[in-house]
Amino acid sequence: MKKKRCLIFVICFALCFIINYGTNGGDKDCIFAKEKEENTIQEVSKITLEKNAYVYTGKLIKPKVNIYLKNGKKLNSKSYTLQYRNNRKIGKARVIVKLKGNYTGSKILYFNIVPKQVNVTYVNSTSKGFLMQWKKYNYKITGFQIQYAANRKFKSAKKIWINNNKTSLYNCEKLKKNKIYYLRVRSYKMVSGKRYYSPWSDTKKIKTKKAKIAIDAGHQRRQNSAVEPIGPGAKIYKAKMAGGTKGVATGLYEYELNLILAKKLKETLIKDNYEVFMTRESHDVNISNKERALAVNASKSDILIRIHANGSEAQYVQGASTICCTKNNPYYAKASYGKSRKLSKRILNGIIEKTGCKNCGIEETDTMTGINWCEIPSTIVEVGYMSNLKEDRLLATKTYQNKLVKGMAEGIENYFGF
Repeated sequence: MKKKRCLIFVICFALCFIINYGTNGGDKDCIFAKEKEENTIQEVSKITLEKNAYVYTGKLIKPKVNIYLKNGKKLNSKSYTLQYRNNRKIGKARVIVKLKGNYTGSKILYFNIVPKQVNVTYVNSTSKGFLMQWKKYNYKITGFQIQYAANRKFKSAKKIWINNNKTSLYNCEKLKKNKIYYLRVRSYKMVSGKRYYSPWSDTKKIKTKKAKIAIDAGHQRRQNSAVEPIGPGAKIYKAKMAGGTKGVATGLYEYELNLILAKKLKETLIKDNYEVFMTRESHDVNISNKERALAVNASKSDILIRIHANGSEAQYVQGASTICCTKNNPYYAKASYGKSRKLSKRILNGIIEKTGCKNCGIEETDTMTGINWCEIPSTIVEVGYMSNLKEDRLLATKTYQNKLVKGMAEGIENYFGF
């Protein structure tokens, strides 16, 4: 009987414990945990866009939004909505983020839509700068910005603004010669008084040319006996273009030899980082001496090399020489006498050194139309006598021609001090 009573007591005690502590205590713990979870997930740490700038496509742009909780987790996209404004055209756009469900609040985020990157299609260096070309845009922008600098990081870069949305070409003529530069370009569009820039184009590296050399291959296939003044304001007239001489042994015409040497010199100078302007590259032209000089002036070259060959009734005469103006030249050439004399000397020395031919010296005269009309330092190079049997044969060989060209190129290098 006592055992039965003890068992009943134990059972009753156990039921009371479960009711008072098991059930109520368990409920309290569950409610606390739920409240803790709700308080945690409602705390949003930050709301950001994946990027702050997007390239124009012509279509609606909808940037991805990232919403982070304080525990570092991302909020599920079902817990918020996104509304976009002004997200097609170039300019400032926005996205409105609205939280929902267990989350409250909203936030406005801004992003830029910018023009497409400029695609540079051509870059060429000159003696004074560079020429850059890029692909034209097929939609409206305001203009372009170009930067160039002597370093890759564009420190202290020069900025050029082009307020023309139709252009695709820029010619710079303000740089130092024989120097490395880095270039890039970007477009921009003005919207509500603010510039929206495209990404920069790929950086281009160029080295400016040492100088610009004008080469005049003397004479042409047909002479022009019409006359022209030998200089500005001159009362003396000469034929626009004389016929030139001819090789007594080879039958090679002077105008042919002159162009052969001019083209070889052009090729050599370009390889040596010079810019070259040619007055003619064909025999079938009709360009007077005055017209050639004026073309050289317009080309903005630094010096002029006029290539010729000599002839004499005395067949024993041979050797190379150069010709420049006199110190008292009454025309344009007067201002460049000193430099023309220096140029003539340097080139003649180069030829003598490379060929070993006779040095016939420097002649000074004011009777040369092609010199008198020229506004830059110039010289006439008489490479040898086609009236001399031995020299005529030499002049017709590639080996001797190459020596002449190397001598002229070396003379040009020495003139500029490279």
